[in-house]
Amino acid sequence: MSVSKIVAAAASGVGGAGLDIDEVYSTFKYVGTGSAKTITNNIDLSGEGGLVWAKKSDGSANHTLQDTVRGATKHIRSNGDSSQSTEAQTITAFNSNGFSLGTDDMVNASSAEYISWTFRKAPHFFDVVTYTGTGSTRTLSHNLGTNIGMIMIKCTSSSYNWLVLTRGVSGYMQLNLTDGEAGSTGTTFYNNATTTQFTLTGGGNNENATGETYVAYIFAHNNSDGTFGPDSDQDVIKVGTYTGDGNDTGALQNLGFQPQWIMIKNTNLNSEGWHIIDTERGLHTGYNENHLKANTNAAELNHNIAQVESNGFRPMTSDDKTNGNGRSYLYMAIRRGPIAVPEDATKVFAIDISAASNSAGTNIHDLGFSPDLNINTEGFDTNSSTNKYVITRLTQKDYFRTHLNDAAASGSNNYWNFGTNFIDLKAGWWGTQADVITWNWKCAPSYLDIVAYNGTGSARTVTHGLGAVPEMMWIKHRSASNNWQVYHKGLNNGTDPEDYHLELNQDAAEANFEHSFNDTSPTSSVFTVGTDNTVNQSSQTYVAYLFATASGVSKVGSYSGNGSSTQTIDCGFSAGARFIILKRADSADEWYLFDTMQGIAEGSADGFFMLTNASAQTRNQNLVEPNNSGFIVNSWANGSGSRWIFYAVA
Repeated sequence: MSVSKIVAAAASGVGGAGLDIDEVYSTFKYVGTGSAKTITNNIDLSGEGGLVWAKKSDGSANHTLQDTVRGATKHIRSNGDSSQSTEAQTITAFNSNGFSLGTDDMVNASSAEYISWTFRKAPHFFDVVTYTGTGSTRTLSHNLGTNIGMIMIKCTSSSYNWLVLTRGVSGYMQLNLTDGEAGSTGTTFYNNATTTQFTLTGGGNNENATGETYVAYIFAHNNSDGTFGPDSDQDVIKVGTYTGDGNDTGALQNLGFQPQWIMIKNTNLNSEGWHIIDTERGLHTGYNENHLKANTNAAELNHNIAQVESNGFRPMTSDDKTNGNGRSYLYMAIRRGPIAVPEDATKVFAIDISAASNSAGTNIHDLGFSPDLNINTEGFDTNSSTNKYVITRLTQKDYFRTHLNDAAASGSNNYWNFGTNFIDLKAGWWGTQADVITWNWKCAPSYLDIVAYNGTGSARTVTHGLGAVPEMMWIKHRSASNNWQVYHKGLNNGTDPEDYHLELNQDAAEANFEHSFNDTSPTSSVFTVGTDNTVNQSSQTYVAYLFATASGVSKVGSYSGNGSSTQTIDCGFSAGARFIILKRADSADEWYLFDTMQGIAEGSADGFFMLTNASAQTRNQNLVEPNNSGFIVNSWANGSGSRWIFYAVA
């Protein structure tokens, strides 16, 4: 019972809106089959043009860079100086929603793991230019319509090194080598570049030898001049430099957005490569990331490279890879999407149950989107009860249980995999257990954001990327045992709810407790934590889950019981709620969870889970019923004057 794949939202389809980042960039992880296959990443390459950069991640193989200007099968590699070659079984076609693959080991060996990065041509983001060298100074046009952040040039007719020129770096570098910057080519280049042209001086073999052919990959740098998102005013790509401080956690590189892809290069050492990390393979917080090097054909490595935050990243570790003391670095970073508020709940929320036959321990849940938050447990059909586990892409190996105050436990690599459009709850986690139910969310504006932060012991604000005021927040101490802290806009009947709190692992009523949220309302950019150890102990780590109302998609709300046999709760939905969390606020009662796979049905067939009790799941209870606008509560949750809070997804 899997949600089928869906086409990504096209923000540009809304009048006056700009493109969404998901329309021009994709990180797509896949497993090779050894047979021709198609990658559907919803990037229009045949109509708009662009570049696909692919690499086998679990073994040795060349990077392959193929673009629509030179044509399918025309291969160059970032890890070498060789000229263009025709590789008939690599990328065989560029499609309106992705690309097709042949059987070459570089892109599609049976059972091998791969990563692909797709860059669509678009103003203020990316362009591809091909040309023939003249041996003398010449000017070429590009279509960015803004400043160039980085340009990568490769001779396609002869074996010459790559040339990389980037803003903020006075010299040039070479993508296929570990060398640091040399010369002053960068300064000259950027002095002459404009928003529509770039100039090549002289006739160097790497960029402009007479009669040689070249391809240039041109990446923009948005500096409050991006044209993306519903209001055509969002930045999506940044190119910059920083100086390492030698600390295990370096200084924040403030991008103004959360990145999903970062490339980092030490510019003053000749011994460090071009490190590439992304959210599909481990760009998160607190653990080593799987990363590749553009300059080598080696399999991915595991090392602390960068820690992602809502508004940028921090380089990690004190060595020279990304944060050596006094060392100079350049980076290119691409924004995480989507930018637009979701309009279709199936693109950001899915419920899925593993097959009844699960002898191989296969708990792969196809979702149609790449999940960021997952809660999983056994369903009713096993007639048993178990924990409700909470895991996220951001904190990777951490897991919590909703009924316990335990610190984060660490899962191993064979426990789960947050994949591209799926989650795999592996044999090491659920074994051969069938009937595993998963509830899955994708982060999106005014819907969900997940933030990891460090405690200070003093009241502080924490930056988030929700793009709206959080209406419900769950905060969990990661590095020590403490109760889950919950903020909800409906506490105290909506009057000063920031003065109150609930605890997800307790059934207690709301309580006035200023030390959780410091009696300060959250805003569209920050939330405030007080001095209590549950949210802000010095040198401790925390994770916060931020929820909001996205019209027609999700609803954070509250209601008062009217004493009738039923009451309709209007969430602004058109086809009813698929998922509901319900809690009485003014009196002790459980946190109840309902969904359409276990219930929310007419009559007495529905069932529910209790988040505060591992052994509580009940079937054949008539507690909530469906309604197109949201849901209906029966008398058990509708006592006269009782106050309830809820969270629902359409």
